[in-house]
Amino acid sequence: MENIKELYAEDGWKINALESNFNEDICNHICNTLGIVNSTEGRIKHGGCLVVMVNSKLAHSENYEEVEKSIEDISKIWEKGLSFPINQLQQIMEEWWKADDSPKLKQLIKVVSIFITWEIWKRRNVMKHGGNMPTTSMILDIHRYIYLFTKSRYPWLKNVPQNWPLIVKYLEGYAPLTKTMVVRWSHPPWKYITAILMLLMSLNQELGVHREQYQNMQELPQQVNSILQQDKEKTPNLRIRKVQTKHYNGT
Repeated sequence: MENIKELYAEDGWKINALESNFNEDICNHICNTLGIVNSTEGRIKHGGCLVVMVNSKLAHSENYEEVEKSIEDISKIWEKGLSFPINQLQQIMEEWWKADDSPKLKQLIKVVSIFITWEIWKRRNVMKHGGNMPTTSMILDIHRYIYLFTKSRYPWLKNVPQNWPLIVKYLEGYAPLTKTMVVRWSHPPWKYITAILMLLMSLNQELGVHREQYQNMQELPQQVNSILQQDKEKTPNLRIRKVQTKHYNGT
């Protein structure tokens, strides 16, 4: 849409044009709040903006001047405490947030904008009430906040600089100390292992009823043999000398 005339006709708003350019809430607001455009003569040129006057629901041009004045005053709130254009600060912060740095430096960059914004606002209030806050003092306070945050967030870091450029350089070159240890596994000596089986749930009535001693693994019931085979795969030196069980009554 390049011209506001595409949105309305002599008899009112073009609903299809509104719906194709705006969402449902905005369309309802235009139709219900602004009402019907009586004629194309109800348009005025004010401050470079095209204003539609409809059913006397829109304020007169004096109110538009008041809105423009309020916008100008709001912009001065930030500019009063700055010694450089406000858009320059915004561009720098956007570049910081997009920077591809180390994870620790990224966390710090996220909060730097908060410290800077707070100091600008504080300096603005000091100057508004007749005080004086030099730019150097504001910069030093920002450096101090960054340093304190770094020490609080990474208490294990030693010799952290107190200057913002040096902190950036310090974190960019930071590499955590890693201690390594070599562990060697020695094969245990071959020996006989006496296994005492505690059978509680999975064995049938045959186990422990007919025999109390088994001289080798081949004599064991199938359930016990499978259990021992699993353990033997994990411990290759497992050998059975004698296996003794207690009677199992199935309870």
